[in-house]
Amino acid sequence: GTDVATDNAARAPPTLTAALRRAWQERIRFEKGNVCNAAGALQSRLGVPDWFLQKLAPDTLKHALPTSSGKDTAAQGSFDLVSLNFAKLKTLHLPAASGPQLAAVLHSLLETNTTITRLELPRCDMAAATLVAEVLARNRTLQHVAVGGGVDVPVAAMRENRLEQLDVDSSEPGAGKGRPVLRHEDLTVLVAALATNTSLVSLQVRGGFVEKTAGAQMMHRAAKAHSSLRTLCGVPLHRDHGAPRQAMCISGAFGFVGALALADHLRDDACRLNQMEMDQCCISSESARCIGQALLGAPSAELEVMQLTENRLGAEGLRMILRASEGDDAPPERISKSLGSLKRLVVQNNGLGDEGCRELAIWMSPATSTGPAHLTQLVLSGNNIGDDGVRSLSKALAAGQLPALEDLQLACNMIGDKGMTALASAISSGGIPLLQRLMLQENRCIGGSGVKALANALNGHSSLEELDLSKNAVGPSGMHALAELLVHPDCITLHTLALGRCNLKEEGARHIASALSLNSSLTTLSLDRNAVGDKGCFAIAEALRSNSHLLVLELRGNNIKSEGVKALRCALMEGNTTLTHLELTTNQAPEDACLETQNLARSKRNRRIAKHAWGAKG
Repeated sequence: GTDVATDNAARAPPTLTAALRRAWQERIRFEKGNVCNAAGALQSRLGVPDWFLQKLAPDTLKHALPTSSGKDTAAQGSFDLVSLNFAKLKTLHLPAASGPQLAAVLHSLLETNTTITRLELPRCDMAAATLVAEVLARNRTLQHVAVGGGVDVPVAAMRENRLEQLDVDSSEPGAGKGRPVLRHEDLTVLVAALATNTSLVSLQVRGGFVEKTAGAQMMHRAAKAHSSLRTLCGVPLHRDHGAPRQAMCISGAFGFVGALALADHLRDDACRLNQMEMDQCCISSESARCIGQALLGAPSAELEVMQLTENRLGAEGLRMILRASEGDDAPPERISKSLGSLKRLVVQNNGLGDEGCRELAIWMSPATSTGPAHLTQLVLSGNNIGDDGVRSLSKALAAGQLPALEDLQLACNMIGDKGMTALASAISSGGIPLLQRLMLQENRCIGGSGVKALANALNGHSSLEELDLSKNAVGPSGMHALAELLVHPDCITLHTLALGRCNLKEEGARHIASALSLNSSLTTLSLDRNAVGDKGCFAIAEALRSNSHLLVLELRGNNIKSEGVKALRCALMEGNTTLTHLELTTNQAPEDACLETQNLARSKRNRRIAKHAWGAKG
């Protein structure tokens, strides 16, 4: 059970076979901290490269390797590197498997280890895929098989094995040479195998011929006729007519087959869907058209949540889903009634651009009686939206097309001062009176004039609770405008303000400090990486003495030295009684001084918690 390490590379065995045999003979154990880096640890111990174990994902070995703790007596002798016998191994994940040598080792591994129930070979080559098809003809323990890249349909496994889940993905290229995509003849074989299978409950098929209309329809018909299959590409195939409103969550590329299955699901009278989340599904324009047309005619679906994160929709795909139309002149009756009750719309990281915002504005138009009057959250972050797109959106907001909107997220776009001015105009017009959360971080083009326009618009807006302008060029002038907002009589609800990486410097710190002395609503303030320095820190520390509402203050990476940290510590000890969380890491002051000051704030939090608990007992 003791660890054995090679002191000198010269002592290492000359061949991999000898190295593996020595490792087994000397019962090498891995410390718990090294289990997730087992391949690297083994390589350093033996002094030779171990090409096979380096390919195994850490999670594969995590529960298979014995440790040096000595507590797990059952693990003694359970890891044979020579015969590749992992007594505890249940999942084998081997990405980009390629070449006949690796295929031979994989064959031995599958033949030897009868405990493996899950086999995943994403982006493998044809040699690995063909091997899996052959092994599964005799294997009776595998329940979940995923093959990608090279495709060889494991027909024998589907006829005789107890396979429950099969994932065949040729949408990504394999690691080696060979047939890269699913062909018509492959799909024919798969459909024939489905007709004789009785164990499969989940099937995912993507790439190649199945992405064409004929192939997708062929796969969909076969799946619907299957006796035990429950889901196709993550979409339920059977509906419960007495079931309450349901949510559908799909993650990962589901292809055109998944779009057909979803469309069929939506058209069913038993479909009582109220929440649809499709993240990273790579929805093509053809799939978007299919989904949009199904939503248009869905008899029972009344969606309250639609989440379409990272799907590369673009403006065209969004138009297909929202309006089931390829043109700009869609009549009101072409607008999906199933979206009339929508409360949350998340279209994050989809490359919508300015044209996508225009499509949203058309969807919000008063000409559509089924428009999003109930929408409370709109997430458009990471879509390359510029000033023109924000103008289109702001025009609809100013007209009161989203009267219930509470949460607007436009982070990680390309919005500048002109776009901010348009958005500010929409806010000041009273078109979104219930807005509570506004996320504008990482637009980088927003400067002082845009922030000033926004601050002026928010002066008469009494519902905003959270504002994030991090990673924008706010600067001292923009901070001055925000400081005036914080002391405005109507600013009674804003409790969270994020201004990290806004180039505030010492002058900006003085502006926020003057506001903290008077503001009574702010509880969380982030000022990370703004180069406020000691002088700016002095001003903030002085403001903390009189502030009795701020709970969280973040000042990471602000070039604060020992004197600035000392000023904060004195403020916490002599005047401030409410701050319970302070972040001072990555500054220029000694680390122990920063930790001491942070712990001082943390001790106040612990005392408050203890006092609250004692009061509850009393």
